Amino acid sequence: ILKACQAESVGRFVHLSSVMVYGDPPHQDSRHEDAPANPPPGADSYGMIKLEQDKMVQAAAGGLPSVVLCPPNISGPFSGYISGIVNGLRNGSFALVDGGAGPCNLIDVRNLCHAIELAMETEGLALDGARMFVTDGEQVSWRDVVAELLELAGTDQVRHISRAGLLHLVE
Repeated sequence: ILKACQAESVGRFVHLSSVMVYGDPPHQDSRHEDAPANPPPGADSYGMIKLEQDKMVQAAAGGLPSVVLCPPNISGPFSGYISGIVNGLRNGSFALVDGGAGPCNLIDVRNLCHAIELAMETEGLALDGARMFVTDGEQVSWRDVVAELLELAGTDQVRHISRAGLLHLVE
């Protein structure tokens, strides 16, 4: 696709990446786009695949004006991400870590579409393949997200786990 866009002198290439290039969960240092990428290990991990795509876009940037949009989890109507949380609440497989105080970075699909439109149209935008975070711009905790979904899930029960307990399960 990149080669075809270069051959046709496309004015701007917009690539959708993911915050997963920074890890799962992203490292605390990844508050800015220029933080070092640290995707989950494995050549077939989602974060690694997105990072490889980012690198391809950045390598083509000299001959193809481009930007890499880096959204977090996508919410909105029919969101697979939100549906997964609701299903996890229903079947008891979802747990809030440390009371849900941590941030749950989201972008509504309509806001993501608007960001894509702006990236295609905005003059003066850096077109060197650089990453740009796109979010809804508000801090929402996991506790807040789950509170909004409990009624939809048909439950008022939420499992809880400490971060240390979660890390012990992963080991």
